[in-house]
Amino acid sequence: MRDTRMAALLVHDLRTGGGPALPHPWQDEAYGAAHGGLWRVPYTPRSALGLAVLLGLGGART
Repeated sequence: MRDTRMAALLVHDLRTGGGPALPHPWQDEAYGAAHGGLWRVPYTPRSALGLAVLLGLGGART
């Protein structure tokens, strides 16, 4: 069913001149994307990596 819908969307795009609106296809996907708030947190995600590893190892042993 999903393949049929994707094929129909492809045919629609080809017949109506649709397709990427922006110069690069990834920009169309990135526009309005839900990024999970990584740009809003007061720390860099990499700085929490060590703590996450320690908590993960501690949780795996119990």
